Amino acid sequence: MSRHKRLAMTLPDDARARSYSGLDYERMPAIWSAILRRRKPFLSASFVLLFTAGVLFKTRPYHRSEMIRGVAADLVLTDRDQAERAFRAAIRLNSENSELQSELARTLLLRGKNAEALLALEQIPEAERGVHHLVLEAWGLVGIGRSDEAQALMRQLSAEDLDNPGIAMVEAELAVKRDDFKEVETKVLRAADWDLMADRIRALFPYLAAHQQWETIQRVDMNMPYMNLTHGLIAVHAKLKANDVPGAAQSMLRVMRGWPTDPELLRYLYAFAVARPLSRWEDLFALNLAGNLESLVPDELAMATELCFQIRRPDLAWLGYLRLAEVDPGHPSLMLLPAWFGDSWFVFRKRFVGLSSGFEDEVINITPETYHHLVRFSTVWQRRWSQIPLVNDLSGALRGGLSSNMWAERRKYLSLALERFAEGWAEDRLSQGLAYRYVTALELAGRKDDAHVKLDEIAVRYQGDRMKCLMLRAAMYERDNDWQGVYEILREPGRDSNPQLQILLMLCDAQVRLRLGPSALDTVLRLESRYPSSAAAAVMRLGVINEFVGSEEALFGLDRLDRTLRARELDVLECEALFRTGRIVAAERFLSSHMLSSLVRERALNTGLHLEDAESILVWRLRGQPSMDAFDKNAAVLRSNLSTVRSEFLGRLMRLWLDCDKARCSGDIAEPGVWTAAGRDAGEEAVALSQLTLLLCRYGYYERAARCAAMAVELMPESALLWRQYVGVAGRDWAVLEQAHAACPDDPEIWLGRLVMLSENPESESQVAVEVKGAVESGRYPPATMARAAEFLLRKAMAVPPEYRTTWMDTATVAARDAGARSRGLGMAHIVALRCALWNSDRKWAEEETMKAIEASPSPHPLLYRKLVELKEGEVVPSEDLIDALKRLRQYEPGNAVWAELLGYTRFQRGQAEMVDATTQMLAAIEAGHATRTAYAVAAEATRRMGNPDMAVDLLRKGLDQHPNDLSLLNNLVYTLALDPLTVGEAVEKVPLVMSLGGTNEHVLDTAAVVFINAGAYDKAEKVIARQLALVAEGCNMWARALLHSAEIQLLRGNPGAAQATVSQMLNGRAERLSDQNIYEMDALLREIEAKKQEAEDGKKRNATADNRR
Repeated sequence: MSRHKRLAMTLPDDARARSYSGLDYERMPAIWSAILRRRKPFLSASFVLLFTAGVLFKTRPYHRSEMIRGVAADLVLTDRDQAERAFRAAIRLNSENSELQSELARTLLLRGKNAEALLALEQIPEAERGVHHLVLEAWGLVGIGRSDEAQALMRQLSAEDLDNPGIAMVEAELAVKRDDFKEVETKVLRAADWDLMADRIRALFPYLAAHQQWETIQRVDMNMPYMNLTHGLIAVHAKLKANDVPGAAQSMLRVMRGWPTDPELLRYLYAFAVARPLSRWEDLFALNLAGNLESLVPDELAMATELCFQIRRPDLAWLGYLRLAEVDPGHPSLMLLPAWFGDSWFVFRKRFVGLSSGFEDEVINITPETYHHLVRFSTVWQRRWSQIPLVNDLSGALRGGLSSNMWAERRKYLSLALERFAEGWAEDRLSQGLAYRYVTALELAGRKDDAHVKLDEIAVRYQGDRMKCLMLRAAMYERDNDWQGVYEILREPGRDSNPQLQILLMLCDAQVRLRLGPSALDTVLRLESRYPSSAAAAVMRLGVINEFVGSEEALFGLDRLDRTLRARELDVLECEALFRTGRIVAAERFLSSHMLSSLVRERALNTGLHLEDAESILVWRLRGQPSMDAFDKNAAVLRSNLSTVRSEFLGRLMRLWLDCDKARCSGDIAEPGVWTAAGRDAGEEAVALSQLTLLLCRYGYYERAARCAAMAVELMPESALLWRQYVGVAGRDWAVLEQAHAACPDDPEIWLGRLVMLSENPESESQVAVEVKGAVESGRYPPATMARAAEFLLRKAMAVPPEYRTTWMDTATVAARDAGARSRGLGMAHIVALRCALWNSDRKWAEEETMKAIEASPSPHPLLYRKLVELKEGEVVPSEDLIDALKRLRQYEPGNAVWAELLGYTRFQRGQAEMVDATTQMLAAIEAGHATRTAYAVAAEATRRMGNPDMAVDLLRKGLDQHPNDLSLLNNLVYTLALDPLTVGEAVEKVPLVMSLGGTNEHVLDTAAVVFINAGAYDKAEKVIARQLALVAEGCNMWARALLHSAEIQLLRGNPGAAQATVSQMLNGRAERLSDQNIYEMDALLREIEAKKQEAEDGKKRNATADNRR
């Protein structure tokens, strides 16, 4: 009860009413008194009024428009039609709101209603317009084809405003009109930062696909529903091209949500079924085909049937074949399919028909006997064996293996197919697709020349397919390994201003196989420039570098490659480069972790641990060019191939080479003009001059060779390969080196040659240091290049007077540290770094580099293990690395007892379970004649600790025979004798001898104390302990042992309390880390002290009980 209520109980009734609530109404103003007296009705009325006001506030036009705006903004990404309606409704409620007009304009632009969007933007007052309104207006203007006005608007924007996804989208669309696909690629990547740009970006997919910008499409495609089937399928195709199968699968699922049964999906479902056999994709392919079988036109049915055979689903193929025969009985594919796939007509994957198999691609030929059990009721083909199309013609080989009958049937069908194709072509009844199948049939029949003629006719009949015909012709040459044909057919298209990716890839492959190195490198430069995001282009570029420039450069390029470009071929190339550069351990690890074939190892050339000198390019003309045998073998190959050469250029080049070699480069045949005349473009002329340069060097015409090489680099000024040749032929020509470095600043060989030439200046130390530091900071060159630079600088340092040596060594150290840090398992990089570390007396760095050098080599040299043992010497607790190094040295030099003794001593230091091997190694050293004091002492101590004191005594006696009166051996013998009650007497007899040899030695005093304690001479022991404590420093292990001996004596004299106090003194003092032996002895002593104390306590209790009984 409140204070006011309690007070009211004590008041008169007239006052109680006034004070019940604690308020005196009569003293208040009349209005407040009236309100408070009638507060309940008043509060109810107030609530009604406030609620009504709130409702009126909520339903005012501005608030309603804002509520609608919020809903509309959420609809923009999901339902733009509803979003447009919502924004229009909001504008009707609040027509002066510029932001609503902007939102409506943006939504209209996203819906493609550009003209309406511009009208909406016109409703916004000029004073309220901002940058985003200019962006929206530019979008609209581009959409209605007024690009010039859009560009004029964008010129009003600052550089900061231009860095905007919306502006980037407009610029991309404008670049499409200019056909500037590089600009399109750059701008759509920026536009993709805004998810509202998804549909406008996807509208550019057909353009990007036409320029084969698959990786760009892959990167800009967003995880949003597709509004257009074509855009979705292009995205799937692009991701498959970019080797992004998971991404392509996700895109395909989004496409299928919008168009689940569209027949256009068949090709892509087939691609996934091939990539993932026996997966849900194969089921989806089958469902799509079955659902569309009745609606597919004949050419589509023929294509689908081909796909079914290729994924090992003949049950689906039979359905397609029967449907094709039903809708078009005269279709040529009805004859082509059995000719083409006759050997696959009854072939299923074992796992598909329910048979176990170790491999998913293992197949089985279904026979009449197995058909009923395996196929009839488990596939979509629910018919009898006899109802399979062409079953009688193609099943003759199913019993007893293949027969000539089946091949005869296939040839019969192929002949019939060719007849139908010929009739259709003559009557102009073949579709474009069937025209290309006609070429396939001719190729299957072995009529290659006729196939090429037919391609020419197709190119004439279908003018728009000229490029497709050219690619098919090149593919035919490629299948026949006719690389000259590929080169000749693609040389001109490859030089176009806008060549297709596939053309450049096939051309470059042909150039590599024809050994046209400079031309291949020129083509990969074009690939890199034109298709920087292509994984296939990256594979080709690095493969050419690996083949002609160097495996180290290829590996370096792989390390710097954008890892979003991932392809299996890159893994193979990386593994091969690791093997070729001598990184055998790293290569084997890579081979295993990436599950690559061992063929990669067999194909790679292992160059071992040898690295070329830094100055090798400067002496190339003397020792770098091919040997005489290589020249002779090349001439023999050219003579044998001359009769079959088909390339005009290669034929001329081969004849020139043979004639010039025969004339020994004398006469007009060796004139550069004769050779350049053989080429049809700058690339071919440069290749010809490069070959002439080689021949001139062979016969010692170095000046003429240099002039020839100079002409070659003028023709191809970006070719590092030709510049290397020019530098190598010119010798130590500083001017040539400067030109080469300016043209190819990233080439490691040219940089090394320049570094060598620069160091020949007597006052060039600082310049060389700057050059090396710049190379390290930029990371421009491979680690092997930096290792070669460091090795050269080390040699340079050793060649100069001592007072100048430090600067050169410091520069070498900078290069060596960089090479070691980036080596990727290159052993020689660590060897060079080790040499620098030893020069700098950096023990830790030297140890690290030694370990890395050992790890990088499949069979490390014993010297590395020797160095590691030397560097590890003095470790408090020997490491596993040291143990491993000594074990390796034991294997390499089993007769060297030094390694046995060192390994035994190291094992002994580690203690515990390693005592066994310590004993084994020391006994081996003794047997090998390496009978040092250490060998006997360690072997004896190890055997004693393992519980064999007799053997320990025997070893020590033998050791003393070899080393009479040796203090350490004698002391150990006395100590070991003292531990056995049967021999403690002998130990006491030998104490005077030991004390005379080392009476001030702490270990001798410790031994004497043990002897006297075990012999019961406690007074003598205490005197020795006192001498020991006076000699040693407080806190050391020997000090702790002396106190343990003292405590032991106190315990033996029946005073466990004093013994415990002595142990406590040791533990509470400044004792350092106790040795294992001290810990064991202390633990045993403490347990004995506790037992004595307990025994004394039990005795007191027994005496007290006896007294009570009395």
